[in-house]
Amino acid sequence: MVAVSGPIRSLKTATRAFTVLAYQFETQSSGTRRSHQRPRDLSHQLDAPGLTLRCTLTRHAVRDTANHVSIGDSGGYVIGRVRRWRVLLLRVAWLSEAEHEDPQNTQLRRAFAVGPMDRPRANQIDRHADQVLIALNPKAGAGGRVNLVEGLASCLRDMDFQVETTSDLGHLSRRSHALHDQRRIRAVVAAGGDGTATTLVSHIPAGVPMVGLPLGTENLLAKYMNYTLDPERLAETINRGLTVRLDAGSANGRYFSLMVGCGFDADVVRRLHSVRRGNITRLDYAKPIVDTLRSYDYPRLKISYESACDDKTVSRAEIEARWAFVVNLPRYAGGLRFAPDAVGTDGLLNVCTFKEGSWWNALRYLGGVVLGQHQGWKDCVTVRARRVRIEAEGDVPYQLDGDPGGTLPVDIEVLAGRLTLLVSESWAIKHGFDVLDGGTIGPRDNRGR
Repeated sequence: MVAVSGPIRSLKTATRAFTVLAYQFETQSSGTRRSHQRPRDLSHQLDAPGLTLRCTLTRHAVRDTANHVSIGDSGGYVIGRVRRWRVLLLRVAWLSEAEHEDPQNTQLRRAFAVGPMDRPRANQIDRHADQVLIALNPKAGAGGRVNLVEGLASCLRDMDFQVETTSDLGHLSRRSHALHDQRRIRAVVAAGGDGTATTLVSHIPAGVPMVGLPLGTENLLAKYMNYTLDPERLAETINRGLTVRLDAGSANGRYFSLMVGCGFDADVVRRLHSVRRGNITRLDYAKPIVDTLRSYDYPRLKISYESACDDKTVSRAEIEARWAFVVNLPRYAGGLRFAPDAVGTDGLLNVCTFKEGSWWNALRYLGGVVLGQHQGWKDCVTVRARRVRIEAEGDVPYQLDGDPGGTLPVDIEVLAGRLTLLVSESWAIKHGFDVLDGGTIGPRDNRGR
């Protein structure tokens, strides 16, 4: 419980009080990570001129009201919840008596309304949404996994969901829009690879929750979101109904969720897909990679980008390079991380460029990315931008999430919050989402209530 009494006369005093309290909470509660012990209370009282706080951390239910807050959790998520106590304290501080005595205390209000309180929030699907559409891409990955789709459909039907499976994008688009208008759609399942998920974004209404059944070759989005091939776990995620909003990107009007690559990697993708006739494995990339190493001439790329400054002005600049990666989420084939700091909730894209060409520099850059050292090199420039334009002379390809995108030039922009994805509560907490209110609606039971 947090109780605040007395007029808050000094912003500095309040800030110092909360900082001391943070240290006490995080130090004394750090032993609860494994949390198989009996619940215990951790109480602290801090007195300062004009400010009295008394706080108790309990490992029970979460409760947040205008006058007091209880914080708690169970299992392995205790530390995640403990770190979020600041949000609760700041909420309560300006709901105290000080607000009634000094309603014009806008400085204190403003200070407590930024930072932790700007955390993205996970949302809960209405429990009455009972329709699930499974979009199956029969060409994804190595194939032969239709039994997993059937297993997922069976698990969902056991939970009293209505399930449809289709490989027809036109039918999927019509059904998803109709069910969305009726507020009955629970989820669209992308049963395929990264290209499948990206394609679905342009065929379903904005705001419809999507989840992945990873049947592709790399399944980068699924790895980032912790989606697995276990039908029961995926069905439980759908039943739980917890969603987050992540940014997407647009490249010449086409959606992408992960990244855009220009140059060498896009040439490999183009060579592979020019001869592709069905399902593929990682081994199918071997020949295109060798052919590209032999013949690619590393053309010069001109990258123009636009970013927002702190004073709300727009900054524009240019970079010349031989390689360019525009990253929305920090995943790439082979576990490579060109922009390890990229996040999907900042409304920005991370641009990573390399200046030099040749196969020798290709190996050097690869080593730097594997070791996580490339961002400190002089010939590697990284920026964050809202819009990017990449141009080149000649026929230079680009790729979107591992699929061919076309040839340069390409205009790229971020689409803030365009993706709505189903997640587990542990994923949401790990990635900084506020799920304090996530349990107010709850999952459906097996009677559809």
